[in-house]
Amino acid sequence: MNKLSLLALSAFVSNISLANGKVAEDIHQDISSGLTEFIISVDSFFGDSGSHEDNSSLIIDLDSGSLYSRYTKDEHNLKYRAKFRLDDLDQRVNKLGKRIELVVEPNDPLPEGDKQERLMSDQPTSSVHLQISDHHNPLFKYQVGHNGFKSLYVGASFDHQTTLRNSQVEFNSQYRYTSQKVSQWVLTPSISHQFADNWQQVVYVDYRYLSDEDDQTIAYGAKWRQQMNQKQGVGFSLSSQGNTQHGYQSLQHLTTIDYRNKLYSDWMYLDVQFFNRWQRARNFSADPGISLGLNIYFGR
Repeated sequence: MNKLSLLALSAFVSNISLANGKVAEDIHQDISSGLTEFIISVDSFFGDSGSHEDNSSLIIDLDSGSLYSRYTKDEHNLKYRAKFRLDDLDQRVNKLGKRIELVVEPNDPLPEGDKQERLMSDQPTSSVHLQISDHHNPLFKYQVGHNGFKSLYVGASFDHQTTLRNSQVEFNSQYRYTSQKVSQWVLTPSISHQFADNWQQVVYVDYRYLSDEDDQTIAYGAKWRQQMNQKQGVGFSLSSQGNTQHGYQSLQHLTTIDYRNKLYSDWMYLDVQFFNRWQRARNFSADPGISLGLNIYFGR
């Protein structure tokens, strides 16, 4: 075989390799896009905030509900979350290439202890902050705000997602430092797996560190969710929470069965949750109950 034939054969093999590589990349891209769209559709149906909200200029999420259990008699609550794009108001600000949002969101519950009822009733229900990110690199977000506990805070967060076959791995990290010289670090890795066209499983670990209490709070669990049709969805979850103040101590175990029904269009939902929780504050006695809620969205 002469040199010309070898060169022709080498070029042919290279072209085949490039073609196969392009086909593999196209298949991977199609699978990744389909999985991402599936997870976003399920998350948005079940009311989770996420990347599907990034292009919205205004979002208001109202959640009104009542809870009844063995130890809690007819507790009513109203939660709200709002996100308003400020960079769209002024063309000069928009040219900076920064996404600036005013966010009002619920506070995380305080750690539960012997005085759980007082803590739950006294804590502020929401915090307010400005959130700034880059249009070209929205993974990093910077925050300055007020958490409702008579303290200001500055912080930053990082989000990253990657796709592995039928799974999506998400990594979220948040850091906040308050005017009361309290540092809080939250690390939340999670894995979402698509079993079928409408099945989703999420496994997560939530690690929290508070510098003023010399303890670490760890929450972990799994949830399975299925959107049965365009109007109804069901879910099941298991979770636990504990801290490391005196070695590892469990604070709460929780199991839930969830039902969600789209009452009207894409902005009104009915939520029904059957649950059973075992809390350290009550010597881990079973506390079964039911929660009924109404979710209303504006501005999607």
